[in-house]
Amino acid sequence: MTLGNRALRSFGLALRDLVAVRRLLILLVAGCGLGPNDSLTGKREQAGVAPWEDLGAVELCLGNERVGPAGSAPGGLCADINTPVEATCNRDAECKTRELCMCGRCTVKFCTSNPECGPGHRCSFSERRCLPECIVDDDCPEGNEFCSGGLCRARCSRDTECQTGEVCGSNNRCIVDGCAADGECQSGEICRLQRRPRATGEASPLVVTDPNPALPPLFVLYLEMADEAGVTTGVWRATSRDGVRFRFDPARPVLADARAPSAILVGGKLQLYHEVAGGIALAESADGVTFAAARTIIEGDYHAPGAAVTPSGGVLVYVQVGERNGIGLWTGSGAPSRVFDAADATDPTMWRQVTQVGSPAALIDVGPLGEPVVHLWFDAFGKESGTSIQFGEPVEIPPNDSIGFAATRLATPDALVAFPWNPVFDRVVAFLAHRGERAPAVTRAPDTGEYLLYYTGASGDGAEADGIGVAVHPPRR
Repeated sequence: MTLGNRALRSFGLALRDLVAVRRLLILLVAGCGLGPNDSLTGKREQAGVAPWEDLGAVELCLGNERVGPAGSAPGGLCADINTPVEATCNRDAECKTRELCMCGRCTVKFCTSNPECGPGHRCSFSERRCLPECIVDDDCPEGNEFCSGGLCRARCSRDTECQTGEVCGSNNRCIVDGCAADGECQSGEICRLQRRPRATGEASPLVVTDPNPALPPLFVLYLEMADEAGVTTGVWRATSRDGVRFRFDPARPVLADARAPSAILVGGKLQLYHEVAGGIALAESADGVTFAAARTIIEGDYHAPGAAVTPSGGVLVYVQVGERNGIGLWTGSGAPSRVFDAADATDPTMWRQVTQVGSPAALIDVGPLGEPVVHLWFDAFGKESGTSIQFGEPVEIPPNDSIGFAATRLATPDALVAFPWNPVFDRVVAFLAHRGERAPAVTRAPDTGEYLLYYTGASGDGAEADGIGVAVHPPRR
């Protein structure tokens, strides 16, 4: 689903009023790179603003297992002890129709939520497996497949007619048997674990052009992840060729007792700004893996830094003030100056009653006039949708966390202007249930020009963690 176009899916604004407001605001914000390209289409091509297509959960592989959301249970599928090792893969297209490429191997994928399955697939919650979506039987490519309940399933008479991770059940259908340990499987079977829960968040991406022109760019993702006991949190490094499937490299934290990393390249060295107990620290590395001792550069109640490199090699660091009490800017000395807060993010129609703003992520981009501009994404807590009618009764949609956007000329990095139709990214189910999104970070692929937005997802009330997700702009479909 394409997400983030508040101008097209806001409930409470009449079209004629929207056009009038839009014309006025374009005059005010176009100079900051916030003006849309096509009236009322939602297209802001190459602006990195909106709309975004959600690609679902980022796959984080630690060995042959992926990291699942905090609070989830370990999960996998029962398999005969004599079942061959899964075929290796780099992408889903290399696998069979009901298989997915999971941590480098083709198998039916264990799931308990839809974001784990990715585009074109949905979680069959009764079976705890991802399956291709369909409307009619012809949408399912294999000869023994049929469409049932909007998902492709398969008929069989023996196990060999099923795919990796499946067995032929007594109802002559290819089924799976979920498990968390060998003891939950039948005699002669083992539990092939696919997912282990860990608390993850605050992703910071870099894209590096490979010296080999035949290879795609390398995506490097720094993120915070808790240990298995959930006691300590460190910064980990993971790499990917597609920006969605990552493998931890190395299989250990690169910084201990650190959170909320923000990675930038300056003069051939990696600078990793991150949150520590006393404020914001900086650690440097020549290879992105081994870091010199970190030093605290900003003391006080500051969190979640968002660093960006200017064309001249300078560095801007935006930080969260207190418990999401606003955003500050640090330019190399002294204390950060407050540059953006909840009042700046609030709009009387689009984003109402905003009470918290934090987790800034900055990117120096090119504005509509060819000049450098600062693009800043942030998370905020507020109300987006108007009252809905459910069974004939008005129901208030509760506030939640979503991602907003602001910009300014590089010459005035403290003069941020909020996008008129914030938030730019908000996962909506049937325009009623809103999931929560926090801690945005954006990078741009040098080969395709696409913007990738990484975020930490959760339920609308924040009680249920989704882990790290990713969205793309412009939408691919």
